[in-house]
Amino acid sequence: MPDTTLVLGTGRCGSTMLSRIMVRHPEVLSLSELFRSLAPDIFPEDTLTGAEFWELLSTPRPKPNVLVRNGIPSPEFSYPLGTGAFTADTGIPAISFITLPHLGGDPDRTYEQVRELTCAWPRRSAAGHYRALFAALAHRWRRTAVFERSGASFMFAGDLVAAFPDARFIHLYRDGVDCALSMSRHPSFRLVFRTLQMQGVLGHDPYDEPAPGDSARLPESLRRYLPAEFDARALMEEPIPPTVFAAAWSSMVENAVPHLRGLAADRLLHVRYEDVLNDPDTELARIAGFTGIGADPRWLEGATALIRRRESGAETLDRAERDELERACEPGRRALEQIGFAPDGGTDRTGGDSVPAPPSSEVRPS
Repeated sequence: MPDTTLVLGTGRCGSTMLSRIMVRHPEVLSLSELFRSLAPDIFPEDTLTGAEFWELLSTPRPKPNVLVRNGIPSPEFSYPLGTGAFTADTGIPAISFITLPHLGGDPDRTYEQVRELTCAWPRRSAAGHYRALFAALAHRWRRTAVFERSGASFMFAGDLVAAFPDARFIHLYRDGVDCALSMSRHPSFRLVFRTLQMQGVLGHDPYDEPAPGDSARLPESLRRYLPAEFDARALMEEPIPPTVFAAAWSSMVENAVPHLRGLAADRLLHVRYEDVLNDPDTELARIAGFTGIGADPRWLEGATALIRRRESGAETLDRAERDELERACEPGRRALEQIGFAPDGGTDRTGGDSVPAPPSSEVRPS
């Protein structure tokens, strides 16, 4: 099993940027959005045959396909529409949205290779299949380390910690107010909120568990977010208070903190997004050392060029708006302080006493 590092965060915290940096490292197999793309049933309780695991990986998920079909895909989406084998009308497979294109090359060819590989596997737990997949892909790309990040992975942090008992974990932190404002403009986060509203009326998710009569049971204000009646303009323009997303940020943090607390010091690294922006060489070298890969100057130079500071919009808030968002984020900040992480800085950023120094050797050829 290759060295494995998984990023844990709330979403809109800089993990996409980090995966784009890591994919350039010749020692790293960088997997982007693998687990998030498989929601809601990422870790089935029953054991799976290889063919059943492949079905889990490949079955199209309705929410991202609806967004693409209506012209508002998530910014991370990178499947080659128009030239690829799949379309949003017929359903783009889960791992084809972001994960396979992120690896480079022809995502449709890689899709077939993964299908042939996994369908022959024996029955085992989903966690066992994921670990086997990591090992197989690392071997295929001749990489010694695997690095996976999924947006909003705090939501299933406990499953990831349990499934990868030997992995290292990076907690990627970004200020809650900035995260909330970014979430409030992101189509996937906005659709999740509207879906939760519909679920509150229907008692089920109309995307993942559609039922006859869903449309008739919903008020007009929500009916337009059903797949068959989807209104892209309404999704992006109808107001959603940013405090909704600030509260979601806190909830995700509170969900994940008990699982972070249970990790040994040498398996957890705290990284602040703001520190990566302000001092990328130091922070990326620290991440490389923790991950067990070389921090070669050539990689650092190329990685630094990918870092772009983007304003969150917090600077446009008046004092009352800012205070309201700060209050909604406070439960999450308090939860992080319980594990020794100070959201505003000033504390050791490791999970415990220390982190190995970055290797000084040159990176190995891929």
